[in-house]
Amino acid sequence: MGLWLEIVIAAGLAILAWAILLEGDRITQMSQPAMTLIEAFKCAPNRAELLDHLSNRFTDLKTTDISTLGVRTVFLSRWPSDNATLCLTPAGKYLDISLNDHSDVASLYVLKKDAQTLCAIEDVIETTKLPVWQSNAEGTIIMSNAAFRALDTKISTDLHAAVLAEPQHTTRMCVIGTDNKQRWYDVELSKLQDRTIFYAIDVTQVVKAEQAQRNFVQTLTKTFATLSTGLAIFDRNRQLVLFNPSLVDLTKLPAEFLSTRPNLLSVFDRLRDKHIMPEPKNYATWREELGHLVVAAAEGTYTEVWNLPSGETFRISGRPHPDGALAFLFEDITAEVSKTRKYRSELDFHHALLDQIDTAVAVFAVSGQLCMTNDAHDRLWGEFDQTLLSTQTIMDASRLWQKQAKPNRFWGELRDFVHQLEERSTWTGFIQMADGTEIDCQVIPLPDHHTAVTFQKAHRNATSKVQASNLMTV
Repeated sequence: MGLWLEIVIAAGLAILAWAILLEGDRITQMSQPAMTLIEAFKCAPNRAELLDHLSNRFTDLKTTDISTLGVRTVFLSRWPSDNATLCLTPAGKYLDISLNDHSDVASLYVLKKDAQTLCAIEDVIETTKLPVWQSNAEGTIIMSNAAFRALDTKISTDLHAAVLAEPQHTTRMCVIGTDNKQRWYDVELSKLQDRTIFYAIDVTQVVKAEQAQRNFVQTLTKTFATLSTGLAIFDRNRQLVLFNPSLVDLTKLPAEFLSTRPNLLSVFDRLRDKHIMPEPKNYATWREELGHLVVAAAEGTYTEVWNLPSGETFRISGRPHPDGALAFLFEDITAEVSKTRKYRSELDFHHALLDQIDTAVAVFAVSGQLCMTNDAHDRLWGEFDQTLLSTQTIMDASRLWQKQAKPNRFWGELRDFVHQLEERSTWTGFIQMADGTEIDCQVIPLPDHHTAVTFQKAHRNATSKVQASNLMTV
């Protein structure tokens, strides 16, 4: 009794048969070809491992209790286009196993070709850096590649168990290795009849980067929450991804609306509806201008002041951010504008007041810049070009004055005093015009190191004129 392997090639037909005799779990007899097969399987010479290898081809063996067989039983191969049969015949304490494999020459050629293809595929899977493994219907791992076997044993065991517990198509799993460090994997699975193949990608660094990004955003959010400036950041798709409480306070846009991640056009449409931006004369034109606004903000050149019907004034600035994002800053400059307007109003008032007096007045900053002159000054000395007033200095003014007056050390002392920071007090002098007219001068220190100089025609007797002339003329 036994299983014998014979190879017969005739008329293009190959008949494969081999024989093994089992006594209990031990192989007692086998032919030389069968021995070669055992060596090819690389399995121990016992029934359990032999049947385990045969069950890959004859899968019904997996669900059959061999110890209960009483008669000859035939198992069919479950491989595609495979007509082989496996016969198990019990005889007392012995078990006779016989295999009949009928293949023509063409089938053998295709089989060898497929074997080569399979080897190439196995090489790819074995050498890939991604952990890949396969389990049977019971969840037992039946195959794995080198990357999976190289994993920490605890990680590979826990990873497989976690995936079986949540058999989704793609799952992100966190496992802890023997070093007590967390590892994150994205696991994808593919079901093939009674088997499942798993592919894992180590995304630990990605998860850490995402966590660092979330922490950074939270830090920025906490920082932005204390700003009085409203902030709105839109991503590259022009959807709102970040805003602070000041934006809600300034624009009166509901936080619920902003939390829905509206796009940029929707936000500005809502601002228009709530009269938080100037009402456009033509809505279609405004939409076109809004497109130009986005382009300008992306280039970092957008700044605009909105004078609202409520009397408030907002300054809106657009700034480019990394990865194509845009940030808009909303500043309430109502107080600043009001203060500036009040300052300008007071300045205009004082200027108008000075224009009503007969004394010529010129005011200089400590830098020497000419700040203002009144009408009396322009009538006495000639009018400065008002468009260039901000560029006129004490040097320019003194040249104008000296051309129309006789030489006098007063001009040099005045130039020095304008730039002087310490020991400043009011002082006087007088000059003579080219036509002999005498002018009384008074130099007055003003707040913020400004200096005012006044010119007024002198009224004195002849003796006083001669004495004064002797004192001041050089």
